[in-house]
Amino acid sequence: MTLLCGVTLCIPFGMARADDGPALSSQSVAVKGVVAGNTVPSPDNPELGLLLRKAQYWIGQQQYDKAIEVVREAQSIAPDDSRILYFQGRIQIGTGEMAAAHATAKQLVARRDGASYADMLNAQIKYSAIDPRALAEARHLAETGKMMPAMFKYKALFRDGDPPPDLALEYYRVLGATILGYQEARTKLGDYVARNPEDMDARLEYDRILTYRIASRAEGLADLKRMARDADSTHIRHRALASWREALPWEPVTGSSIPLYQEWLASHPDDVEIRKLMQKAQLTQASIDAATARMAGYKLLSEKKYAEAASQFQQALMLSPNDPDSLGGLGIAAQAQQHPDEARAYFMQAIAADSTPDSHWRTALQKVYVGAAPDPLIANARSAIDAGRYAAAQDDINRLRRHANAADMALFLQAALDRKLGRLDDAAQAYQEILRLAPHNADAAYNLAYVLLQQGKGQGEQVNELMRMVESTQPARIPTLRAMQLHYEADHATDGDQRIALLKKVLEYTPDDPWVHLELANALYVHEDTEQAAALIQQLTSGAQVPAVNIEVAILYMIAHGEIDTATALYARLPPSARQTPNMVRAGRELRLTHEVRAIDPGAADYTDQLMALANTPDPDGMRGMIVAIAFMDRDDPRSARKVLRHENVITFNPEPNQKLSYAGTSLRIGSLRDARAYLTEFDRIATDSPDIITAEQRDVRHQIEIGLTIMQSDRLDQKGRTALAEKLMLPLVMGNPSSAAAHLALGRVYAREDKPRRALDEDVTVLNAHPDNPSALTAAVDDSVGADVMASAHAYMKRLMGVAPEAAPTWEARSDIARAEGHARIQLADLEHVRELLCSGRLTKKCPPRDTFVPDYVWPQMHIERNGPGVVPLPAGYQIMFDDTAIQATDRQIAYLRETLAPQIDSNIYVRGRTGASGEGQMTELAVPVTATFPLSSWAHRLTFSLTPTFLFTGRPQPTSYGMNMFGTVGVNGGTLKNHYDAQGVSLGVSYTNRWFTGDVGTSPLGFPITNVLGGVEFAPSLTRNLRLHISGGRRMVTDSILSYAGMTDPGTGRTWGGVTRVFGHGAIEYARPFWTLYAGGGGAYVEGTNVVGNTEGEAGAGGNVIVWNHNDRQALRVGLDLIYFGYRRNTYFFTMGQGGYFSPSSYYGAMVPVTWSGRQGRWNWFLRGEAGYQNYHSGSSPVYPRDPQLQATLSQGSGRLAGGGASGVAGNVSGQLVYQLTPQFRLGLNGGFTRAGSWSETSGMLMFHYVFDAPDKTQAASSSRLSAEED
Repeated sequence: MTLLCGVTLCIPFGMARADDGPALSSQSVAVKGVVAGNTVPSPDNPELGLLLRKAQYWIGQQQYDKAIEVVREAQSIAPDDSRILYFQGRIQIGTGEMAAAHATAKQLVARRDGASYADMLNAQIKYSAIDPRALAEARHLAETGKMMPAMFKYKALFRDGDPPPDLALEYYRVLGATILGYQEARTKLGDYVARNPEDMDARLEYDRILTYRIASRAEGLADLKRMARDADSTHIRHRALASWREALPWEPVTGSSIPLYQEWLASHPDDVEIRKLMQKAQLTQASIDAATARMAGYKLLSEKKYAEAASQFQQALMLSPNDPDSLGGLGIAAQAQQHPDEARAYFMQAIAADSTPDSHWRTALQKVYVGAAPDPLIANARSAIDAGRYAAAQDDINRLRRHANAADMALFLQAALDRKLGRLDDAAQAYQEILRLAPHNADAAYNLAYVLLQQGKGQGEQVNELMRMVESTQPARIPTLRAMQLHYEADHATDGDQRIALLKKVLEYTPDDPWVHLELANALYVHEDTEQAAALIQQLTSGAQVPAVNIEVAILYMIAHGEIDTATALYARLPPSARQTPNMVRAGRELRLTHEVRAIDPGAADYTDQLMALANTPDPDGMRGMIVAIAFMDRDDPRSARKVLRHENVITFNPEPNQKLSYAGTSLRIGSLRDARAYLTEFDRIATDSPDIITAEQRDVRHQIEIGLTIMQSDRLDQKGRTALAEKLMLPLVMGNPSSAAAHLALGRVYAREDKPRRALDEDVTVLNAHPDNPSALTAAVDDSVGADVMASAHAYMKRLMGVAPEAAPTWEARSDIARAEGHARIQLADLEHVRELLCSGRLTKKCPPRDTFVPDYVWPQMHIERNGPGVVPLPAGYQIMFDDTAIQATDRQIAYLRETLAPQIDSNIYVRGRTGASGEGQMTELAVPVTATFPLSSWAHRLTFSLTPTFLFTGRPQPTSYGMNMFGTVGVNGGTLKNHYDAQGVSLGVSYTNRWFTGDVGTSPLGFPITNVLGGVEFAPSLTRNLRLHISGGRRMVTDSILSYAGMTDPGTGRTWGGVTRVFGHGAIEYARPFWTLYAGGGGAYVEGTNVVGNTEGEAGAGGNVIVWNHNDRQALRVGLDLIYFGYRRNTYFFTMGQGGYFSPSSYYGAMVPVTWSGRQGRWNWFLRGEAGYQNYHSGSSPVYPRDPQLQATLSQGSGRLAGGGASGVAGNVSGQLVYQLTPQFRLGLNGGFTRAGSWSETSGMLMFHYVFDAPDKTQAASSSRLSAEED
């Protein structure tokens, strides 16, 4: 027996019920286009009735041989019965005997009682024989709960018309279980039931459909209850009872559902599930009512309505007898009414209910004993916060802090104000301070847990401990926290079933939250449980007074799943004010542009196969292939799109010229130059063979496609950095097609890539002179005005563009570019978020990736940051344009970059450096752990940075070498005992401020070193022109060549300290930078001094440049350069006696170096490798042993009073590298190392780098492309 399934209940459709008699009356017949139900009326002869029901069943199963036998037997009993003749006609239709069926219909018309049967038979003749395989497939889909695909199958069977009568009830049962078909099923079944109330099958199905929506559920349940009690048919009673029970769990688990649960349990007391639902509803409602009463009480307290407040608290206690806050509220009310004994009693009860030693009600009790009255500032501050008077609230809180015993309340109020203002970090700190003062304060624990969960920090032990604290004292507040925690887990679930299970739990805790309904419905839809998804959304929008937000959520669900007609109907229900939200503005735009629902479900697993199947028919005019290919393009699947066109081109034997033009134009969008040229060649062949059939319009289209081919070729050259070739290609095209806007704009892109923004702007203006409202030209004009730094023009063009295309994605992208250029990163981010909304709202065949998604190579760190000493090497985000990005990905890339650069960040390094030089103190090992916290202000270019750097230095023991132990301090004169080694350790502090072209910092050398210095500096780097930048810097820095110059040392002979050398410098440079090459030149001077160290001066100059000689898809590059270096010191102080500085200070140093740099990025990896080799020449003069102390110098014997200089010429070089891995969206890990050989010293360094950002996308998405790459074409 085949079972047909309705919403959840499977029944044998049309099977004879000999035990119970028929369910229909003799008047129950069907009319054309209306459900027939069981069309067998109740005959006077029970035997005939049984045979007729059997005939109907076998016909429904398409087993016509058995149906024929039953009909013959029935004819032997009642040969003139019109019903038997009707069944005979149905069998004839099923077996394909259409002529015989027509003849039978005519016989029925001639009979007195046969007109209605003739109508039904003619309705079925209209459809001829139903394809049994297709019908079986539709039924199978329904049986497995896939109602939406089943509906489409049935509609295809019935050619989008009304069903044949014998399949009507089956069809509308499926239709009613879908959002798209619900209204049709309800309307047609309702009309039929109104005319035929005795048709129990139809009435039952109608009532079940009514229960799907909350607004009509009461009506459906009422009739189901009547049928369960009064129906003559036992089978109908059982089905009505089952449908009644089925609908109960759909009710919201709140107080309004309690009577429904009680009514069911009165006759079914053993139903454990419903009893649990009722108990949960009772608890939920009691908690809600108690909280409402308690909140009302405190509001009345703030208004000094103490008697009314006490009444509310009493009401709360009736619902929650041991609620400490309600008891405490009664105490406050009693205290305010001068009833201290009563107040003490209530406060003591509150303390007992609180059961924690640090209950805040203890403070209240103490105030009663000392006669303290409620502080009016508390009520004032609360009232100001509620009213949005935040400045007044802050004033009251500040005053409250000065009151005795008010610290905890002031902190509570401060946290409430911070939360109103969105300062969640500050609010969390306030709650943490309350818990520090009173570790068992449950209110603070609840609020801290809530804030941490809001910030996505709900998975640690801290929140779990807070929740345990709250649960032990205020269990009614746990559902909210648990819902937030579960929601976080659901957002991070990788398994669909797990996510659905978690969201269902969230919904149990927050049954009235429409956004949770939406999330769960979407998750169910993706999981092909469309029935439950539909029921969830239907609950939101049913009723006379539905909140606007519920309708908004339902509209978003409908649009997301292509149900445009339903979304349009819902949108019409929104009041005008509710249509102004960003979601509804977007929805309205999409609904206006879209007029019908796509037949293929976008979420279907076989969507690609279904779409490809549409392209399996010859396509002479090219429309079919173009539409299917564009559908694939909308899903970022250019490869399938190309496959569609190629397949259609093969199977179409007599193509029209339009087909070739259509395919060529679509191939341009796909990104296939090869295919586009091939289709144009085929068009040209048709034009040659049959020139008369080619229209002027077609020739013009062909010409425009040819222009598009050249533009695409130019863009590809442009993207590869071959801009000269791109310009050479475009110039003749523009000259030959001066009216082509696309050609001018493409040439403008070439100029922009060549860093000629003014020439690019000229091309844009040329187009605008001819087409003032061209959106593409206005967009390009905005971008090129920004590139040329003509911001007034950029704003003017932007204003025009907003007037022409106010809700186009490119418009808002151009607007974001202005914000970027002006340093308004937060505005830029908001604009890009809107770009994303616009792009996603236009995607009908593929959903956008979720927000906060992260493609592994979306954000790469900046790698070319120079390190100065042991300071931290940060890894902030760097933005790169990837030409193979889809529009959504390019937008997501910018959003991810901006979110990171606007978020607080922490960098921490472990740095090791080993330096060689003069034996002993000239050799040094440094270990440092710099930590930097960066706080962007308006953008990354405007930030504040704090740093802390623990530093450890180690050096060797002076040996009797060329320097000798006598050449340390004053040992040579005063003697003294040398240590085996010397070390120093300390912690340096620093703070810096950056605002675009200005940077300033101040800090210290490590505190704890023998000598500590205050350090700092400023740098001005204004752009003189687009490419020319001036760098002027100055400041005071440490010289870190040795432990003597860096930390200072103590003379073993005298106990005096010397060293700690600083360099007070000034430097100026000019830099000219183009996209592929850079030149620079500069110079400066410095005064070098230290404690008890002879002063020195330095002059330096340099020049050089570099050029990119290889670029691979903008992911890898090779730079080669030349650096010319000169510096020289007045004195050579690279010695370690008293007065010397211990730093490399040649009289002159000349170097010419050739650096080669390879940098790249791929996926989560980012690397940088630099090698530099060249020639150096330096000379160092001699120096007095004690340059600052003539008396000590005089004690030295003749010939031993000077330290010898030296010099050398030869090869110098260095190598350095850096490797970074994006471990998570928030966390980067890197390695850095290098070796340098210069002058008389060499240095090896290594570093482990950690970078953490506090706001980054937290989900991953797969990369895709909107076009074929040049390599694939």
